[in-house]
Amino acid sequence: MRLRRCALAAIVALLLLSGTFIRPTATRAIGLWTPAAPLPAPFDASSREYVSASLLRDGDVLVISNATFSSDARSAGQAVRYNPTTDSWSPASSMTTARYGFTAAPLPSGQLLVVGGSSHLNGKYVPSLATTERYDPTTNRWLPTASLHTPRESATATPLLDGRVLIVGGTPDTELYDPTAELYDPATDTWTMTGSLSIGRRGHTATRLLDGRVLVVGGGGWKVIQAELGRSV
Repeated sequence: MRLRRCALAAIVALLLLSGTFIRPTATRAIGLWTPAAPLPAPFDASSREYVSASLLRDGDVLVISNATFSSDARSAGQAVRYNPTTDSWSPASSMTTARYGFTAAPLPSGQLLVVGGSSHLNGKYVPSLATTERYDPTTNRWLPTASLHTPRESATATPLLDGRVLIVGGTPDTELYDPTAELYDPATDTWTMTGSLSIGRRGHTATRLLDGRVLVVGGGGWKVIQAELGRSV
């Protein structure tokens, strides 16, 4: 036993002296943040405040700026792609419509669905939008998509197990909190209304559970302490 300890100590000493001793990866990774390349122009301070960041199928991240009251018209709706392998940004096509408070969800095809929102640009307010669009990462183009039944800002978009996307809540204007929900079918590019929440919500979260149900939590509205569970049909 003593001989084994001495041999082990000798091996460790040799590794340390040769500079090849490596700490476990988990130990190095825990709690460490490293700088990444900064967002490129024309992302100004206001357009960085509420960006949307979505993971694409190829591993890139698509970042889209929001259209806020103080946004520069140059940056509203702008999009860029981040490559984590090279730590670099590249331009992407801008959205067809500059939006604030929109939501985004990946589709089975690898495209990205962007839904609703409103336009807060240069001090002007435009009511909530029912329009939607899809980003195709293979062609770097935004494609026209069927509109929602109800305009929505600050709604949620949750991909379901069958490939459809569930849109929940949001607000059609500055005063109302909508309890309704809609389902998007990418195979037919159509929206259908589905079961409503018991209360209206905006700014909430909606998480798909392992059994396919969706848990909706929090948000603005009445009795927001209440959470809800729903299943798509």
